[in-house]
Amino acid sequence: MFPQWSEHADAMSQVQIWTALELEGFGANLQHMGAIPAAEDAIRKEWDIPADWSLKANMNFGGMAQDHPPKPAKLPTEETVKVYTS
Repeated sequence: MFPQWSEHADAMSQVQIWTALELEGFGANLQHMGAIPAAEDAIRKEWDIPADWSLKANMNFGGMAQDHPPKPAKLPTEETVKVYTS
């Protein structure tokens, strides 16, 4: 399970980095790549990344081009969460 747990830890780091970037006024976009061979090949070539590495996601960040659009209204919790008791 250690390989899977290490990916979970990496995801937590991504959330922390994204939050830190936002607090500093940057925009960020986390893109999950999956297995896109053409993208992985181009990225390996551009940044000299070892062939045995597998791209899971990349985070682009920089100045924000525009403000975030307003979020739609959320449904009440009672309509979206179900609690079952025995």
